[in-house]
Amino acid sequence: MKMFEKVRRHGFTVPMFFVDSTGSTNVLAKDMMKLGSNPPFVVLAKSQYASYGRIKRKWVGDLVGNIYVSYAMGMRGEAGRHPKLVVGYVASKICERMRERFSLDAYVKVPNDIFVCGKKVGGLLMETVICKNHIRRAVLGVGINVLVSPEVVCPEYQAACMQDFAGWKLDFGEVSVAIIEKIVSSIVELECGNFVSTGAKDFCAVDVAGSEFVL
Repeated sequence: MKMFEKVRRHGFTVPMFFVDSTGSTNVLAKDMMKLGSNPPFVVLAKSQYASYGRIKRKWVGDLVGNIYVSYAMGMRGEAGRHPKLVVGYVASKICERMRERFSLDAYVKVPNDIFVCGKKVGGLLMETVICKNHIRRAVLGVGINVLVSPEVVCPEYQAACMQDFAGWKLDFGEVSVAIIEKIVSSIVELECGNFVSTGAKDFCAVDVAGSEFVL
């Protein structure tokens, strides 16, 4: 079963939007909000051709077989009061899922990268929508190398994919559902609960970027 179909059949309560290819799921999600779409919703792409990370660093996203997803959120509850802790908390939960479901030695490399056995397999980027000097909405983008390792020339790290470390052949649809499920549930926890009960207060604060448009 193809990845999109498995995600659709999972029955997520958050609206899901699927695209074969886009420049960036973060940019698409922000554009959708600008045109009137209300969060929460999720944008999922098979590939990206203009991906970027923190400080606009290029992220290789044109490889089919990896996860490119963005969650548009309304910044309710604790997420709105402590936006800089959202990235670290969600990243830690993704690593937890990788360890428990796929037996991978995954951990968060501060501030926003996901590593397995010393190599980078993913990253997160949170961008905020500013209205009258207040954070009103945000988009959290997540990229995970599942089946394909990008060729990255970087002195800071080596890139890898989950399949490089798995002891069996990974099912891309199964991995996608498991990771997206953890992203969605983690954000819902932050929006509906509090940082003491979730443990999010223990995670590193990560700077978030402000969008240039105003709703």
